[in-house]
Amino acid sequence: MNASNIDDLRNLPPDHPRRLLMIAHARLAVRPAPLNGMKLITIAAYGDHAVRLIELPSGVGHAIRRLWVELYDAFADCTLDGSGCNDISEALAAAEELLAEAKRLNARPRPAAGHKPD
Repeated sequence: MNASNIDDLRNLPPDHPRRLLMIAHARLAVRPAPLNGMKLITIAAYGDHAVRLIELPSGVGHAIRRLWVELYDAFADCTLDGSGCNDISEALAAAEELLAEAKRLNARPRPAAGHKPD
Protein backbone atom coordinates (compact mmCIF):
# COMPACT_ATOMS: atom_id res chain seq x y z
CA MET A 1 0.00 0.00 0.00
CA ASN A 2 1.57 3.28 -1.05
CA ALA A 3 1.01 6.82 0.27
CA SER A 4 -1.67 7.68 -2.31
CA ASN A 5 -3.65 4.55 -1.38
CA ILE A 6 -3.49 5.54 2.29
CA ASP A 7 -4.78 9.02 1.43
CA ASP A 8 -7.58 7.45 -0.63
CA LEU A 9 -8.56 5.30 2.36
CA ARG A 10 -8.65 8.30 4.67
CA ASN A 11 -11.24 9.90 2.38
CA LEU A 12 -13.57 6.91 2.65
CA PRO A 13 -16.11 6.48 5.46
CA PRO A 14 -14.92 4.14 8.26
CA ASP A 15 -17.37 1.40 7.22
CA HIS A 16 -16.68 1.55 3.47
CA PRO A 17 -15.99 -1.96 2.10
CA ARG A 18 -12.82 -0.90 0.28
CA ARG A 19 -11.39 0.70 3.39
CA LEU A 20 -12.29 -2.30 5.56
CA LEU A 21 -10.78 -4.76 3.08
CA MET A 22 -7.54 -2.82 2.57
CA ILE A 23 -7.00 -2.51 6.32
CA ALA A 24 -7.70 -6.23 6.79
CA HIS A 25 -5.39 -7.10 3.87
CA ALA A 26 -2.55 -5.02 5.35
CA ARG A 27 -3.05 -6.64 8.77
CA LEU A 28 -3.15 -10.10 7.21
CA ALA A 29 0.15 -9.44 5.39
CA VAL A 30 2.02 -8.84 8.67
CA ARG A 31 0.29 -11.59 10.65
CA PRO A 32 2.51 -14.62 11.17
CA ALA A 33 1.20 -17.83 9.65
CA PRO A 34 0.26 -20.61 12.08
CA LEU A 35 1.63 -24.12 11.59
CA ASN A 36 -1.05 -25.02 9.03
CA GLY A 37 -0.10 -21.93 6.99
CA MET A 38 -3.64 -20.53 6.75
CA LYS A 39 -3.95 -16.88 7.80
CA LEU A 40 -7.35 -15.42 8.68
CA ILE A 41 -8.52 -11.97 9.74
CA THR A 42 -11.96 -10.41 10.22
CA ILE A 43 -12.81 -7.64 7.78
CA ALA A 44 -15.92 -6.62 9.76
CA ALA A 45 -18.54 -8.19 11.99
CA TYR A 46 -22.21 -7.36 12.39
CA GLY A 47 -23.58 -9.17 15.41
CA ASP A 48 -22.76 -12.85 15.01
CA HIS A 49 -22.02 -12.48 11.29
CA ALA A 50 -18.39 -11.88 10.37
CA VAL A 51 -16.85 -11.34 6.97
CA ARG A 52 -13.33 -12.76 6.98
CA LEU A 53 -10.33 -12.57 4.69
CA ILE A 54 -8.40 -15.83 4.41
CA GLU A 55 -5.05 -16.56 2.82
CA LEU A 56 -4.31 -20.22 2.17
CA PRO A 57 -0.74 -21.53 2.20
CA SER A 58 1.18 -21.52 -1.10
CA GLY A 59 1.28 -25.31 -1.40
CA VAL A 60 -2.50 -25.85 -1.71
CA GLY A 61 -2.41 -26.54 -5.45
CA HIS A 62 -3.11 -24.59 -8.61
CA ALA A 63 -6.84 -25.32 -8.75
CA ILE A 64 -7.54 -23.66 -5.40
CA ARG A 65 -7.41 -19.89 -5.08
CA ARG A 66 -5.20 -18.70 -2.24
CA LEU A 67 -7.29 -15.66 -1.27
CA TRP A 68 -10.82 -16.15 0.08
CA VAL A 69 -13.56 -13.93 1.49
CA GLU A 70 -16.15 -15.71 3.60
CA LEU A 71 -19.31 -14.94 5.55
CA TYR A 72 -19.14 -16.74 8.89
CA ASP A 73 -21.93 -17.21 11.43
CA ALA A 74 -20.30 -17.31 14.87
CA PHE A 75 -23.57 -18.30 16.58
CA ALA A 76 -23.99 -21.39 14.39
CA ASP A 77 -20.19 -21.86 14.07
CA CYS A 78 -20.32 -22.31 10.30
CA THR A 79 -19.45 -20.63 7.04
CA LEU A 80 -22.56 -19.39 5.22
CA ASP A 81 -20.94 -18.29 1.96
CA GLY A 82 -17.54 -17.63 0.50
CA SER A 83 -15.66 -16.74 -2.63
CA GLY A 84 -12.20 -17.67 -3.88
CA CYS A 85 -10.41 -14.69 -5.38
CA ASN A 86 -7.52 -14.30 -7.82
CA ASP A 87 -6.60 -10.82 -6.60
CA ILE A 88 -7.59 -7.98 -4.30
CA SER A 89 -10.06 -6.56 -6.88
CA GLU A 90 -12.03 -9.80 -6.86
CA ALA A 91 -11.77 -9.87 -3.07
CA LEU A 92 -13.29 -6.38 -2.94
CA ALA A 93 -16.26 -7.43 -5.06
CA ALA A 94 -16.81 -10.47 -2.82
CA ALA A 95 -16.39 -8.41 0.35
CA GLU A 96 -18.94 -5.83 -0.79
CA GLU A 97 -21.52 -8.55 -1.41
CA LEU A 98 -20.83 -10.48 1.79
CA LEU A 99 -20.69 -7.36 3.99
CA ALA A 100 -24.14 -6.35 2.70
CA GLU A 101 -25.42 -9.88 3.41
CA ALA A 102 -23.94 -9.82 6.94
CA LYS A 103 -25.71 -6.54 7.67
CA ARG A 104 -28.97 -7.91 6.30
CA LEU A 105 -28.70 -11.11 8.35
CA ASN A 106 -27.85 -9.18 11.49
CA ALA A 107 -30.97 -7.04 11.09
CA ARG A 108 -33.17 -10.15 11.21
CA PRO A 109 -34.09 -11.50 14.64
CA ARG A 110 -32.75 -14.96 15.46
CA PRO A 111 -35.32 -17.62 16.35
CA ALA A 112 -35.52 -18.51 20.03
CA ALA A 113 -33.70 -21.66 21.10
CA GLY A 114 -35.70 -24.74 20.19
CA HIS A 115 -37.85 -22.89 17.61
CA LYS A 116 -37.51 -23.44 13.88
CA PRO A 117 -37.52 -20.35 11.64
CA ASP A 118 -40.66 -19.77 9.53
